[in-house]
Amino acid sequence: MKKTFLSYSRTDAAFALKLANDLQQAGANIWIDQLHIRPGEPWDEEIENALAEAGCLLVILSPSSVASDNVLNEINFALEEKKQVLPVIAGSVIRKPFNIRRLQHIDFTGPYPPALEKLIAALSLLTPPVQEALPMKEDLDGRWVAAGLVNPFDKNDIFNLDFQFETMGHIVWGTVRKTAVNNRYDLTKGFSEGTYKDGVISFHTAGQSLVGNQTIHFKDSYHGMTEGRELKFIMQSDRPWTFPAQKFVAKRA
Repeated sequence: MKKTFLSYSRTDAAFALKLANDLQQAGANIWIDQLHIRPGEPWDEEIENALAEAGCLLVILSPSSVASDNVLNEINFALEEKKQVLPVIAGSVIRKPFNIRRLQHIDFTGPYPPALEKLIAALSLLTPPVQEALPMKEDLDGRWVAAGLVNPFDKNDIFNLDFQFETMGHIVWGTVRKTAVNNRYDLTKGFSEGTYKDGVISFHTAGQSLVGNQTIHFKDSYHGMTEGRELKFIMQSDRPWTFPAQKFVAKRA
């Protein structure tokens, strides 16, 4: 089944990822670069291939996106290829690009939940509901490993992540074990009541760090999508210091 390509400006990346995850939870078949382009893959080529294969372009319109050449190019490509284009308004006081000005849009500048419901309904009219990617719980249960990851603050710190998952319905729990390849550390964190639905998994682990004389509590949030025997993840942290999002792929062990 053809997917819906989500087009957005980097300034709106957090909103775009939340929207993509919420739509996937509702059964929509969404493609977004934050979840679907692996580290090291050619970004331009992956974007071009995803656009060509998509049946619909869902474009987030904001002051930054209407000024983005990349977003405008993606809109023009979709129109030239006779693909459906569905605009979402995410910023106040903007003018839609001229070539999609007559298209009906969905306004997210007000309350989020009712706008999301309208968007889900609109997407359901474009394509039939996507089937669950991994409907059997044993398809996720077990061990998955992401090897050779690099600490963004210390290039000499190379580590592996070992995931153990158990599921019941759409609930997932388990552990994340982080081990350094030089055996400097071996840390295991547990989590409970994550979610797993339509091939999309979300959960978080809690941690703490000593900064000066103050203990800082934080959480690392994991959002991923299953593709066969691989889990494509993005990990984001709410640590008070700047901590970049990390993308990686875990494979079934």
